[in-house]
Amino acid sequence: MARTTISSLFGTSPIRPLQMQMAAVIACVRELHPFMEAVLASDWDLVRTEQQKISQLERDADNLKRELVIVFG
Repeated sequence: MARTTISSLFGTSPIRPLQMQMAAVIACVRELHPFMEAVLASDWDLVRTEQQKISQLERDADNLKRELVIVFG
């Protein structure tokens, strides 16, 4: 899509990338409940599985944050 003169004055909007980063954080936080349920049930295999999911989601959110800083920082 061609940029108009006015839009070129303002640059790229950070709104969509911020929304994507927030969604990644929310996905990470949503895994805390199953993680804590597994801890309370002393299901250590499930705890490890949930912890790995949370770690991956956290890495994904961190990568999106780094991209935001590089592009808009």
